[in-house]
Amino acid sequence: MFYDRRDPELDDAALQATAGVKEADEVLLRVPEDLILTEERPEPGIVVRKIELPARIDPRQLKDEEIAELLNACLPENPQVIDAWREGNVFTVIEHVEE
Repeated sequence: MFYDRRDPELDDAALQATAGVKEADEVLLRVPEDLILTEERPEPGIVVRKIELPARIDPRQLKDEEIAELLNACLPENPQVIDAWREGNVFTVIEHVEE
């Protein structure tokens, strides 16, 4: 289960309460605090974003909906995705952006 820490309704107490009642197979991941986010601009109009999960998270065990939710929380609104892939614990997303 992912939590977007930018959500003002989700404070630390709510996170702790949720963590205490999570099921054994669920993983608590705070977005963006638990992630390593990098952004490169190799040429005008192109952004390459890398989203690295912590070592304790195995992305192969995540559901498609969870991956979509995670990527959505790390990307701008209405991204123009050119390509995306995963290598190990790192998701790479290439986007076209208006300059």
